[in-house]
Amino acid sequence: MIKKRIKKKWMKYLFVLPALIWFFVFCYLPMGGILIAFKDFSIADGIFGSEWSDPLFKNFTMFLDNPNLFPMVRNTITVSLLKLLTGFPAPIIFAIILNECVYKRFVGVAQIISYLPFLVSWVVVLAILNSLLTPTGQGGPLYSLICWITGNENVTYYLLQENWFLPLVIFTNIWKGVGWSSIIYLASMKTINPELYEAASIDGANRFQRIANITLPGILPTVCMLFIMNLGSLASAGYEQIYLLQSPNNLELSNVLDVFIITSGLENGNYEIATVAGLFQSVFALILVVTGNTIIKKVSENSLW
Repeated sequence: MIKKRIKKKWMKYLFVLPALIWFFVFCYLPMGGILIAFKDFSIADGIFGSEWSDPLFKNFTMFLDNPNLFPMVRNTITVSLLKLLTGFPAPIIFAIILNECVYKRFVGVAQIISYLPFLVSWVVVLAILNSLLTPTGQGGPLYSLICWITGNENVTYYLLQENWFLPLVIFTNIWKGVGWSSIIYLASMKTINPELYEAASIDGANRFQRIANITLPGILPTVCMLFIMNLGSLASAGYEQIYLLQSPNNLELSNVLDVFIITSGLENGNYEIATVAGLFQSVFALILVVTGNTIIKKVSENSLW
């Protein structure tokens, strides 16, 4: 049965082969690194040559005994939840706006401008943000605008302020991802039968009613699937963005698991603890995705599996 299917649709299987190879090399083969969590890892001996830890779960105990564990988990969930609640609906709204816009030239320009931040690294994005918010010289344009709105004449380094950390995380997350993430929703909207809009217009439905009764139900399966997949991101706040926004003034909010994993593993050489923290994140993300899929499957007909 499988052989016949492959023989009949071999071009389609050949098309997805590079993606399968990529996942196998970069996602499945590295899973052997999970053994580091159960070993006294030595770079010289390698993963399979290193001795098993005694007791076996010693590294897990050390990780759970970390006094900063609860604040790190709390900060990770707080940051990732805020990013999900703001960053997930933003591309949907943006896609609806573009889909409803009648000026196609404006739509093309808006799409190009909105895609650009995604195509550059977080280093470049935050360097641009720093230029916009710098208080030095005449001040960056965004800095001057904030000062004008708030009436604050004092020199304030917003990038270093604790109370500005979460707003800047939300702003930069939306800024970088809203354009690129809207592509799939725009593609989903194009599959909706245009005759539905024509019939609704004849029946007297206004633009907002057409969006609520045709556009949103039409993209609902896509929204549900992407929401389930994004639930896994609640276990990860994102390393690059948080690390580059981190400063001594906002450590109480920016001390997250992602930064802890990198600093523990690469900077301090505690590969075992970093692996345990990564495993903790992966298991938590798996639980969230499975739970979210189960709930959405019960309340609607849409699910990943």
